[in-house]
Amino acid sequence: MSPAQEPPEDRAALDHAFGRVIAHLDIDAFLASVEQAHDPRLRGKAVIVGGRPTDRNLVMSCSYAARALGIKPGMLLPQAARIARRAGVRAVFLPGSSIRANAARESVLRAVRGFTPLVEATSIDDAYADLGGTLRLHGAGPLDLGERIARAVREASGLAISMGLGSNRLIARLATRLAKPGGVAWVRPEQETAFVAAIALEALPGIGSSIGGFLRDTGLRTAGDLQRVPRETLEATFGRHGAKLYERCRGIDRTPVRPERLPAAIHRETTFPTPTADLAEVRAMLAYLVDRACARLRALSRLQRANEAGACALDAHRVAEQALDASRFDERALGASDHGERALGARQLDERALGARQLDERALGARRLSVRLVYADRAEPPAQRTLKEPTHATTTLRAIALELLERLATRRVLVRRVGLSLSGFAPAPPAQATLFEEGDARRARLDRTVDAIRARHGFGRLVAGPAVELLGKLENPPDGFVLRTPSLTQ
Repeated sequence: MSPAQEPPEDRAALDHAFGRVIAHLDIDAFLASVEQAHDPRLRGKAVIVGGRPTDRNLVMSCSYAARALGIKPGMLLPQAARIARRAGVRAVFLPGSSIRANAARESVLRAVRGFTPLVEATSIDDAYADLGGTLRLHGAGPLDLGERIARAVREASGLAISMGLGSNRLIARLATRLAKPGGVAWVRPEQETAFVAAIALEALPGIGSSIGGFLRDTGLRTAGDLQRVPRETLEATFGRHGAKLYERCRGIDRTPVRPERLPAAIHRETTFPTPTADLAEVRAMLAYLVDRACARLRALSRLQRANEAGACALDAHRVAEQALDASRFDERALGASDHGERALGARQLDERALGARQLDERALGARRLSVRLVYADRAEPPAQRTLKEPTHATTTLRAIALELLERLATRRVLVRRVGLSLSGFAPAPPAQATLFEEGDARRARLDRTVDAIRARHGFGRLVAGPAVELLGKLENPPDGFVLRTPSLTQ
């Protein structure tokens, strides 16, 4: 959309020259690309993720080679197989791996956070990043910085991304369509009005087939056509949604980029390959799911601290640059209000830094744990417990979960599904070390060691507690046991 442009020689002019810059990142053909990155022999082939060609399931993702044949996500697998056969192409059908997909997603987000702490993942395959203030920090214009981010993502994950850049989320998302596949497109601020006016109405977020069909019946085809409709008419026709239509057709979007926040709950649940009456197997599976949930909670806690620290670092850079700018002028020309504003900004920065240190000292824990058991004939009401103090210790939460399971497992009926949820997140009290490292301090140290080993070698390379009963029964690649219906993305 926009030709490459050399950044101004003066770094101080970068953010002023380009204003607010939001990036929208879309991982191209995500699930299929993950499989191609895992097995490079699949590159360039028609890869279809969703199951076997005879399964009555839908295509979840497909490579661009498959799309060139007319195969699309959402299509029935048998239909996709027929299209490939007619084209004389031997397509590769795969079930996909949620564990590999989640690991790839995390690699992408870590790479992007290396450039800005303000990153918001909106789904498993796309995200937004606020690059405001970072152009000056990295000494690059929007296109240059976008291409650097894309290269970093490719090096970290082996995946290609398409990236759109604009002054807000809406413009950036629309620009991503121009960047596909695997490119970077920037809509300059002075081009945004003409760019949005030419967009088809159905391409605007929030305009589905129903509203789009109604607007087309009235003779409206593009966002520019809709711009001629008064706001009052849109609100009278569509109610509250009319105000959103009025803004979207003008490229207006005030939604900020919000870094990943802690969810209300962390769920882990799976179905057994075949219903089982073996309580030891049920206990082993629940213990493994607790292990995964606790590891996720600690990872989210670390991410929250990193986001806060990154935001403080970015703010510190801005404050330092403001101080540098101020030093270029005669201090006698500065008014008292200017000094007051800078002092207030410094105090706010100190307060945020203090909050980040306090958060670092008190990692988040869960106050509530719930266990769910589904028999072959019906589901039991969940059993739950509220803790006196929040904790993220795996051994503590595992013991409680197994106690709750004993309360639920009272029937001689095959068990089909088991799961748990952690909720009520709050800062856990700091672990108190003792001479022999007993209690919370020992458990915290054990969890840190286990997390470090798994981060380096893979979650499945260290199996602990009752979960060892699953060894030999389930496939256990480096990323962990392959479950029939894993819910590890929640």
